[in-house]
Amino acid sequence: MAQVSKDGPSTPPSDVPQGAGAPGAAQPGGPKPPLRHNLPMKTAPVVGRRQEMQAIAAAFERSRAAGRPGRVEVVGRPGIGATTVALELARRAGARFAGGAWLMDVGMGADMAWADVAAVRGRGRTSDLAATARKEKENFAEGPQAILVLDGIRNADDLLAAMPLESRTPPFVFAVCEKPTGVTDDVVEVSDVPPQGARRICQAMLQNAEGVEVPAVRSIDGLGITTSIAARTAMALQGRAGPLLIEDLPSATMRLIPLVAQNSTCLELLLLASVMHPSRIAVDALFGGVTAVRRGRGEEPKPEEIGNAILILARAGLVDPQDDRRISMHPMIQDLVRQMAKGEEDLLVARESAAWGLCQEAEAAMEAADGVEGVELITCGLHQLRHVEAQLAGEAKAAVADVRGRLEKALAITA
Repeated sequence: MAQVSKDGPSTPPSDVPQGAGAPGAAQPGGPKPPLRHNLPMKTAPVVGRRQEMQAIAAAFERSRAAGRPGRVEVVGRPGIGATTVALELARRAGARFAGGAWLMDVGMGADMAWADVAAVRGRGRTSDLAATARKEKENFAEGPQAILVLDGIRNADDLLAAMPLESRTPPFVFAVCEKPTGVTDDVVEVSDVPPQGARRICQAMLQNAEGVEVPAVRSIDGLGITTSIAARTAMALQGRAGPLLIEDLPSATMRLIPLVAQNSTCLELLLLASVMHPSRIAVDALFGGVTAVRRGRGEEPKPEEIGNAILILARAGLVDPQDDRRISMHPMIQDLVRQMAKGEEDLLVARESAAWGLCQEAEAAMEAADGVEGVELITCGLHQLRHVEAQLAGEAKAAVADVRGRLEKALAITA
C-alpha cells in the first residue's frame, strides 16, 4: 500500500491510474499496452478522509504481517463516500501492483461483475457467463497481484459470491458495504462529512478557478455529494450568483436546474438514466431511449445533440463517465431526478423509452454474435434489462422479458 502522510496516502507517481483507459493509451509507433485498470475518471478531489485512508492502509499492513489476504470492508451509508475512499486508494496504490486496479459492481450480480471485468480486460465475447466469470477469477489468481474494489455489497452472501479465489498472490480487496458483513476481520467505517469538511471540499474544488468566490456551504445532511454539487454549481454560475448556501441535497440539485433546463435533451437523458440501474449505462442505449421519446412527439433527435448533452451532464457531475461507451449515475441523484418528474406518467414514459433503447442494444449484441464469438458484455445490458423489467407492466414488460430471456439463453444462463 501507499505510504501514509499527514494528508493521507502519498501522492501517486505519474503512472498511477487516474482515469478510465489512460494507462492503456497507445504509444506513437508502438503497440498498445495492456489495460491495467477500469477505474472511473476522477471528477473531484477527495478531502477530509485522511483518517479512513490511514485506517485502511494500516489494516492491510496488519494483514500482510499476519500472512492473511488483504481484505478490508469499507463501510458507510449510501452517498457518504465509501466508494470514493476505496477508489481513491485504488488509484494511488494501483501502479504499485503489477496486476493493476479493478472495480467490480457486485450489484449487477457476481458472475456479471467478473465477466464484465473480463470483457474490459480484452478477454473477448462470451457465450457462457458463469464460465467466463470462473475463468476470470482464475486469471486473477494465477496472474500478478492486483487491487479489487468490490462495490455494491449488500450482505455476506454478496461478498462471498464475489470474492476472488485463494492463491499465492491474492488480490488486495476493498469491499464497499452499507453495513459490516461479518466475513472479513478488518472493517473501516466512513464517517459523515462535518460542516468544516464540507467547506474544505468546496475550497479544494474551486482552488483553480480564478476570480471565483468560495461559496459559504453548510451541509446538514452530512453528505459529501451535497458539497460536490454545490461546488460545481458555484463554478457554473460564477458571475451570475452570489454566495451559495446549501441546506440539503434536494436544494443543491435545484441549483443545477438552470444548467440543464435550457437543454431539453439533458433533461430527457437525466430522466432516462434515473430509471436504469445506476452502473454501466450504455451510451447507445441512452441514444435509443431519447430517440423513442422524440419519435413519440413526432421529432427526430440529432446525434450531436445527445452527445453534447451527455458531456454537459458529465461536466456538471451528474453522470460519471466509465469509458467511451458507458456512464454511471449516483443512486441519490437518480432518486432526486425521479422526484422532479411531473408525475407517474412521465416516469412510465421514461421507463418504456429506456426499455426500448436497452432492447435495441441487446438485439444488436445478439445479432453480432454468431454462436461462436458470443455476446459483447460491455454493451449488452443484461443487468439493465432485468432492472427495467421489474418496473414495467403489461406489453412493455412482456417485450423486455422476451429480449432478456433470449439474451440469458445466449449467455447460457438459461436453457
